[in-house]
Amino acid sequence: AMAEALGGRRIPARSNDPDERRLMNVVEEMALAAQLPRPAVYVLDHEKSLNAFAAGRKPEDAAIGITAGALAAFDRDELQALIGHEFSHLLNGDTALNTRLIAWLHGLHAPVMAAKGMLRGEKRRFDPRSLVSWPLILGLYLIGTIGTLMGRALQAMISRQREQLADAAGGRGRDDLARQ
Repeated sequence: AMAEALGGRRIPARSNDPDERRLMNVVEEMALAAQLPRPAVYVLDHEKSLNAFAAGRKPEDAAIGITAGALAAFDRDELQALIGHEFSHLLNGDTALNTRLIAWLHGLHAPVMAAKGMLRGEKRRFDPRSLVSWPLILGLYLIGTIGTLMGRALQAMISRQREQLADAAGGRGRDDLARQ
């Protein structure tokens, strides 16, 4: 669903396009080597950047998306490194981890949403006696804001670590990344 929402087109297992066939061969080889079912493969035809992504909570419902730019620009070895990187995300459960992190962030942001809801209620029926609730509203807002900022920082740190792990597993070490 995510790949299609981004404008992706699913590549058939037996595509006649030589670039798509090369990609499917690499994906099939990686799936065999990783002992995983072959994920659905999508190409984002209107995207000329060099990028790819993995989606799915578990390997059985996984999908890999690749931009048309990456498919056209990369040779087989580069494509293999890119797909290896995405398979690493699937094998290590990074997509499921990211989903959990997003849920935690939403929970940390809940006090902010509650404070905003209380503020909307206060504006509709302002009563000087209701000033008692303002410290509560401010407290919720501050707690939620600080929690959200800290949660986002933690998510960014985890995401960076997972990307470095996937780069190493995909055959691209720190020296390769420094050259880019």
